[in-house]
Amino acid sequence: MGSVSKNPEEIVSHLRNTFDSGKTKPIEFRLKQIKSFTKNDPYGVTLVLGSWNYPIQLTLAPVVGALAAGNCVVIKPSEVYLGGIPETTDLLRQRFDYIFFTGSTRVGKIVHATANEHLTPTTLELGGKTPVYLDKSADIATAARRILWGKFLNAGQTCVAPDYLLCTKEVQYKFLAAGKKVIKEFLEMTRDNLLILPE
Repeated sequence: MGSVSKNPEEIVSHLRNTFDSGKTKPIEFRLKQIKSFTKNDPYGVTLVLGSWNYPIQLTLAPVVGALAAGNCVVIKPSEVYLGGIPETTDLLRQRFDYIFFTGSTRVGKIVHATANEHLTPTTLELGGKTPVYLDKSADIATAARRILWGKFLNAGQTCVAPDYLLCTKEVQYKFLAAGKKVIKEFLEMTRDNLLILPE
């Protein structure tokens, strides 16, 4: 075994000479030796903290994914349905291999801080503020219908429900006029489709 040079130019020159001399295999040969594969490796025990606004969908969707990946799952529904803040706090003191949380930014920070203690990977699906920008180039009637539909969906309890509108005064007045018409239309559609139960 020869000595190893510390001069980068000598090293590159030596490697080039070795390659050119035929002492190494061609790159095609080396590429055939490379094998890639996917190894499915479950995290272990996962915690799913469900939300209150879509309790089935936003709780069970992560549960299905975790189970399909081979994990065990602990499900904690929202405090609105089962267990309060003390129970959730006690649960977060336990060590999990993965945590999935859907909810507010304030609680998400608590979940994240707790997960950090054990370097637990987390998915945080957090709510927030959803602004809408509307300018005079838009079809105001169509925009009003779409914005109000998004705001009224699930009684406004959706993470992407529009929270406020950014626009000029000119657009504001047009939007308010169009919005009033849309709300009347929505109310008429609702009244016509109400299911009246017998007493």
